[in-house]
Amino acid sequence: LNFEGKSKARYMQIGLEVATTNDKAHAAVKKHLPVIRNEIVLLLSGQKYEEMVTPDGKEQLRAELIETINNILEQHKVKKGIDNIYFTSFVMQ
Repeated sequence: LNFEGKSKARYMQIGLEVATTNDKAHAAVKKHLPVIRNEIVLLLSGQKYEEMVTPDGKEQLRAELIETINNILEQHKVKKGIDNIYFTSFVMQ
């Protein structure tokens, strides 16, 4: 995604994987991937560069992503959602 405004970073690309032991959650993530991607983009576009470059900022983002995805799954009647998210790439320029 592209940042707006006076941020030092103008571009961010993040790769991530979700982990779950729940087969229903796994299937629901695949089924609702367009909605999940949209919500992730909206969440990421509101982040600040200064926070994203710190380990604590990345950990906070990871927690927010887990919550966001689990909220989407709950809306689709999946009670036990994802367990974790792992960043597979994290690039800001």
